[in-house]
Parts: sequence; structure tokens; C-alpha cells
Amino acid sequence: MTIRKLPSKRNSKAKVELILKTAATLFAKKGFEATTTRDIAEVAEIPIGSIYQYFENKKDIMYTVAGEYGSTIDKFFLELSTLPLPPNIKPEEIAQFVTDRILSFDEANPELLMSFGFSHINSDLFGAIEQLDKKIVEYLANFIDRLKPGFDLATNYSQLLVQWKGAVFLVIKYKQSREMVEKESLYQAIVQHLSMYYTHFLSIT
Repeated sequence: MTIRKLPSKRNSKAKVELILKTAATLFAKKGFEATTTRDIAEVAEIPIGSIYQYFENKKDIMYTVAGEYGSTIDKFFLELSTLPLPPNIKPEEIAQFVTDRILSFDEANPELLMSFGFSHINSDLFGAIEQLDKKIVEYLANFIDRLKPGFDLATNYSQLLVQWKGAVFLVIKYKQSREMVEKESLYQAIVQHLSMYYTHFLSIT
């Protein structure tokens, strides 16, 4: 984290969390360039000076958001990769199992996956997201290795990365949808997307 002043009291920590959550929401909705620190202060209903107590500028906030969310995503996929699975589970059932958990996670952290859209801002942040992608792919490989021991990460890295990026794209579309029929269609699209990859990975000899 790149917080200028570490919050020492409970209300200060709550204020920093409010700033980060508000900033993440605005970055996701308006984009990084279109969002100002004044926007963040107005939506958070705090004086703009409160932001500068803890952060030097908007980019400082963005780095902290990406770092915080990266840690949360990392923890989620570590837990997902070790969840118990029923014996003889089919690829479609695996896909639904993973989809349900990703959507539940995203519902609890509604701005989080949007952090993957911040990487275009500069090369430093792109590198951080790229490293997080690499760790997630490793967790996904561990998950598959439990179902098919001996799964080769090196050989299948690119396909796992495409699986992950494709799932993120569909989840973001799902969360942006307002129509139940469209949401159900997108839900099935996520399941089918993952099922296609799990079918392939589990059939490799």
C-alpha cells in the first residue's frame, strides 16, 4: 500500500476504507481519467482535505486499490483451489461450482474484478496485474491437478490464462446486466466457457 499517513484510530481506518471503496466504484463506472479526487470526496461525503491526509494524489489511491484488491483476489483463489470436491465430478459440474463461487465472491466485493481494468494506466500497474494473473493461473492449475494428477502448467499456461480472462470479461458483463433473462443467459455463458476448458484439460492424456 502507498498510504501517506497510516490510520491509527478506528474511525481513521474506516475513512481510508471508505475512500478506497468509493474510488474503486468510480474508477469502475467512470474510468480512472474521468474520476477526480473531488468526485471521490463528494460521493464519499467527506472533505477533500481528508483524502490528502492519506493519499498524495489520485494515482496513489489507484495503486492502493489495486494492491488491496489484488490481495483479496489472491486469497479467494487460494481457498478455491483447496475446496473439497465430490468424487467423479463432471466438467459441467466443476464449471457450475466455480461459477457460483466467483459470482458470490463478486457480489460480496462488487468493484473488485474491475481492478483488472486499471492495468492500461501505466506499465507499473500492468506488471502488478500481470503478476496477479500468473498466481491465479497457478491456483487454477492446482485445482485441475487435484482432478487430474500430473497436470502440466507450463504446457497449458496460455489456455488457463485465456480461461481466466474470458471468465472475468463475462462476469463483468453479468454484473452490468439489468435484465434477468440476460443475466441467466450470461450465467450459462460463464458455465459453458469454463466447462469447455475443464472438458479439454481433463481429457488431456
